[in-house]
Amino acid sequence: MHVLAAAVALFAVAAFAVGVHAPDTMVFLLTGAAAACAVAVFLSHRLSSFLKIFEATFAVETIVFGIAFLIDKLGLWPQAYANYTLADNRFFIAAARGRPSFAARLLR
Repeated sequence: MHVLAAAVALFAVAAFAVGVHAPDTMVFLLTGAAAACAVAVFLSHRLSSFLKIFEATFAVETIVFGIAFLIDKLGLWPQAYANYTLADNRFFIAAARGRPSFAARLLR
């Protein structure tokens, strides 16, 4: 899980770099959500195996949908697939879904 946490943290740094290059509120929200996701994945060794699966799934979703979102924000999304761009909040939902499972474990 530490490798996945490092991957999400690296993605958060890349998202911040894109936000500096092409300032947008949603890009900076992605940066914060990805950083929170990286921390949650890093600390997920305390979670049960069941919740670890959720954390890993949400971390991978954050990276995959976040990359697609950043490609669109940079204007690199192919015109042939213009109808298939992601909604602006899709990445944020993926990044934020893992926090309740992590918080539920901490409240025990």
